Amino acid sequence: MTVLGAAPGIGKSTLTAAISTSVALGRDFAGFEVPEPVRVWHMNTEDSSEETQRRFTAFAQHNRIGRSELHNLAAPEHGRRLRLINKLSGTPQPSDQGIALRKAIVRNRLGLLVLDPLVFLHDLDENSNAEMAAFFEFLQETARDTSCAILLVHHARKDKGGQSMDVLRGASAIAASARSVYTLCEEDGRNEATLTCVKSNNHSRASQSVSFERQSVTLDNGDQVGVLVPCNTAVATAGTPVRRRSQ
Repeated sequence: MTVLGAAPGIGKSTLTAAISTSVALGRDFAGFEVPEPVRVWHMNTEDSSEETQRRFTAFAQHNRIGRSELHNLAAPEHGRRLRLINKLSGTPQPSDQGIALRKAIVRNRLGLLVLDPLVFLHDLDENSNAEMAAFFEFLQETARDTSCAILLVHHARKDKGGQSMDVLRGASAIAASARSVYTLCEEDGRNEATLTCVKSNNHSRASQSVSFERQSVTLDNGDQVGVLVPCNTAVATAGTPVRRRSQ
């Protein structure tokens, strides 16, 4: 399970749209190896379906990807807050929505689940280590029991800068519970953002960073939508591996 943290407006949702599309296609992205295509659910509970679709369309158009190629990619639950775990019984427990999601992963044979953002997935206290540990235990069990990789998007502290786990908002259990943590930070004075691996349980951390340039894509309706284009690809493969469920 991997956590991606960034401050608002840096481009984390734009980046995850690119990651989701690349994994669904089985194409390497920004130096990260994608061994084979898998089914992907990209669940953005913050933005509207129109805004999410604009990001996917812009990335596809920039990379000359046809709509027919995206049969492995789905984006349910646009803009609808979920409660994967709640405290109705006094202690954090998986909710009906959480249990239904776990069943849906198995039923749809997903290889990657993207959840964006953390704050709209629970009714817990993000500053409580105990409650965040319980939430991440649910996600870890879900990933293990379904053989599905999970990428969780989280907000960074507004008063923190730099490329470390300290930028993540809330309890320290959030970073501690993830197998890998990446931060996306804006480069001062440049139209760029840098993705850095600040924690990895499985791989060497050497060279685990990549810079992206912000570019604009003009959609067919004339709208200008931003994409993140890798400036270099000197990135070691890291994070939760995508595994294909046996057929």
